[in-house]
Amino acid sequence: LSPSRAFCANTTGLMPSECGAWAVTKELIVPCAPTVTDYVQCTRKAGKDAMKLTEPRFENGKPVPLEVCGKEYEIMARCTANVLLQPSFDKCQKMFKAMVAEDASPVAMTRGWGCAMRYYGTSLGHMIKSAE
Repeated sequence: LSPSRAFCANTTGLMPSECGAWAVTKELIVPCAPTVTDYVQCTRKAGKDAMKLTEPRFENGKPVPLEVCGKEYEIMARCTANVLLQPSFDKCQKMFKAMVAEDASPVAMTRGWGCAMRYYGTSLGHMIKSAE
């Protein structure tokens, strides 16, 4: 067990999903907090809601680019995907591998982020809310 997973095994009073989300957040926060902070600061300057802006959107099967802060989002998303490629995580692996490539397509980025939001959205929300 990783230290954060061991924490969950010994914690009482938290629902398993809350504990699991906290464990993921702890794994993400050290390497990715600076990228999340940059993204949140950019969205704040643009007057946009950081969480709403990260929701993957498609139109006619094609990803809709972010209105603002696309570069910051991409850096944050790649950092997150890179951490979630560790062996202790088992969801979205193929999509995350496609996301971390420098030449990742907008489709790969949006699909990978959608999978991250589906399985790790609570943890990503913790990080974004902490940076606000």
